[in-house]
Amino acid sequence: MSEVLLEARELNRTYSVSRGLLARPATLCAVSGVNLTVERGGVLGLVGESGCGKSTLARLLLGLEAPTGGQVLIGGRPVSEMDRLERARKIQIIFQDPNSSLNPRKTVLSIVTLPLRVHRIGDRRERENRAAEMLELVGLPRRVLTRLPADLSGGQRQRVAIARALVMRPEIVICDEPTSALDVSVQSQILNLLQDLRHELGLTYLMISHNLAVVRHMATRVAVMYLGRIVEEGDASSLFAEPQHPYTRILLDSVLTPEPGKGLPETALGASFPDPTELPAGCRFHPRCPKAMAICSSEAPRLTSRQGGGRVECHLQD
Repeated sequence: MSEVLLEARELNRTYSVSRGLLARPATLCAVSGVNLTVERGGVLGLVGESGCGKSTLARLLLGLEAPTGGQVLIGGRPVSEMDRLERARKIQIIFQDPNSSLNPRKTVLSIVTLPLRVHRIGDRRERENRAAEMLELVGLPRRVLTRLPADLSGGQRQRVAIARALVMRPEIVICDEPTSALDVSVQSQILNLLQDLRHELGLTYLMISHNLAVVRHMATRVAVMYLGRIVEEGDASSLFAEPQHPYTRILLDSVLTPEPGKGLPETALGASFPDPTELPAGCRFHPRCPKAMAICSSEAPRLTSRQGGGRVECHLQD
């Protein structure tokens, strides 16, 4: 049986949102009852529309925010029991946009060695050698150490961000839309690099993306998130071949295809995302679901096993 390295148990995160001077604050439920496991050496792809709670979930898993309810465990230990340095040794993140995540006034050497300095690892020469070694792993020459981020291309900057995340040799890496800010020609290079590093360094990934092609290329398992809930989860091959939640089917149908004559896909979701401060009764997806039944508007579906393995939260499967 595979070892569970990262786990979320009944994770919740709510925020109080001001509605004006005289109105009562509203409650925004960003993450609601999320249960997730990521096995050692695997890649869990987390997909969903913008605003569904993916990035909030990432911050909870990193320990950057405390959950309103539930807990996060790394290697069986609650994250709440670890200090920030211990967490940083175990889990790191690669951000979406290297232009904003890298300090433009610092050299690549200073950027990549910052985690080593914070953790007081090695002397100056040792840190420089470790930074150069990590740059070589991500496909950059040693001479880049003296450069500023502005001197590098977008793909090179993202490689520097990857080197900074991996220089402490963490067990888990959260990849938050790691290629969305890059040119299409560079995206495949970065994804292939992440795959190579996973095998070479024994990494475990949580891959957050709205790009289903990226998730299909990288993930071993996939979780689909909607309005703070995981509505379907399963092996990547099974979920892409036979999606069983209507929302998952619509997401897959919305992917652009190069096939001539097909034109733009019709998502059937409408132009607006629902208000997370006004959650609908019953199934959260029923106002937009083309297969909604009477029970969907009054009773929340329970989580059931899906064909091919995994879980799905839908009355159609109950």
